[in-house]
Amino acid sequence: GRVARAEPNDVFSHPHNPPLTDRFPPVGILPRLPMKGGVAMTHMEYFPLFRLREFAASPENIERARQHKPGRRAPNKQQVELIETIRKHFVQERGDGPGVKLFLYELQEVPWEYWGNKVEHAPAVLPGGFPEEKVECMLDFANKRLGGGYLTYGMVQEEKLVLERFEIAVALAMGKHRSRPGMESTFSMSPTQAWVIQGARRWASLGFYGWTPKDWQKKISLLTPAQDEYAPVILALDCIKADFVQYERRHLEALLLKAYVGFTAVTANDPRPAEAAPPVSRIATGNWGCGAFFNNPQVMYAVQALAAALAGARLNYYAFGVDLTVGRGLVDRWISEGTSVEQALDELAELCRSGEEWRTSFKPGADWLKGKM
Repeated sequence: GRVARAEPNDVFSHPHNPPLTDRFPPVGILPRLPMKGGVAMTHMEYFPLFRLREFAASPENIERARQHKPGRRAPNKQQVELIETIRKHFVQERGDGPGVKLFLYELQEVPWEYWGNKVEHAPAVLPGGFPEEKVECMLDFANKRLGGGYLTYGMVQEEKLVLERFEIAVALAMGKHRSRPGMESTFSMSPTQAWVIQGARRWASLGFYGWTPKDWQKKISLLTPAQDEYAPVILALDCIKADFVQYERRHLEALLLKAYVGFTAVTANDPRPAEAAPPVSRIATGNWGCGAFFNNPQVMYAVQALAAALAGARLNYYAFGVDLTVGRGLVDRWISEGTSVEQALDELAELCRSGEEWRTSFKPGADWLKGKM
């Protein structure tokens, strides 16, 4: 069990996410708002559609954002061409719309009093990936810097989401312009923060994943707002990158509290600015951090079930083809035995110390991958 109650910065002391400071300009900062379970909205920005189009009208603006903080890898030529195609469509398409809003939520007090909450609901496991045209709220398996490598070479879940919902891509590029070269973008997050995005509609449909192929022109459909008016609430959460084989209690607490911040942000019924999205009833999630970040799907299913119990949230868990029998069995037993979140976390930590099925997919011999994802 927990011997002493750590402060949030101690709980999240992990090299994947060093603390970030001085990221925000004066505009958009909010006064301290009423908290729900220690979580408060601390930053809000609104990007009207006409402002996004004005910015995107200049291809030099996108290129400047691409050069803001260059990575180790050169941009994928096909991806640069793809972005230019969507940019032109976005600027020239005359459809109207409200634009996008981004809200930053932060854990300001660890909700220790909630750790006695019983685990009462298991995330509903559904096959395949998110049906974006139907979900009320969906998880963005985010990078610490929102958008990840969308301007250069990345094309996994977050990058694809951002490029299809191109209003987000432009808003993030505008955030890079406001930051000094080489410094963190406005739209980054610390380990105790989560971003919520509202109003982003699809301007393109991309029929590929993992990498932008040479024949991408055959696998893209350009859309208008009239064709895709639906805009689910998007919850962006980054995840620790497992550079270890065996989870420790501190890793599980970090994951639990990060998910708790996000789940509380989109489901809480406490007072919030009128511009914010109304609370959602269900969150579409899945194998968070289980690809290039090497986390274990059974652990992530169990951790998110515990975070939902803390936040009072209900989850639809899209398995993406993964067999979650082990994780589901554990959560079902917690429910039947009336286990509290703290008791469940104690048991999960013990299982991770002793069970092969609870280990990460990190391979110490392949540590050349670290820092390149």
